[in-house]
Amino acid sequence: MPRQLFGEDMSPLNLKELEQLERQLDSTLRQIRSIRTQSMLDRLSDLQVKERMWVEANKALQNKLEEYYTENQAGPSWAGGENVSSFGQHHQNQEQHPQHQGFFQPLDCNFNLQIG
Repeated sequence: MPRQLFGEDMSPLNLKELEQLERQLDSTLRQIRSIRTQSMLDRLSDLQVKERMWVEANKALQNKLEEYYTENQAGPSWAGGENVSSFGQHHQNQEQHPQHQGFFQPLDCNFNLQIG
């Protein structure tokens, strides 16, 4: 029956054999759909975890930025001038000290999701 699974050489099959082939194909299709659905749900769960991590990282960065501006008695102005340049210096100082960057770790992401 392997050739019949691909729709070839089906003329010699009787009605009972055709029904059995149909049940086998339906069962296999249900399994494939179930596996695909579970894979999509797993991927969705992973993405939700990563989203929460990014939201928390964003909050932490916002807090650090607010702390920086509070410490320097300057309002958050991105229009230019002394605030931006002093922020750039502060950022450069952090790059020189890797212990300040420990809070932000790169994620191992695989963005390829194959379905079907």
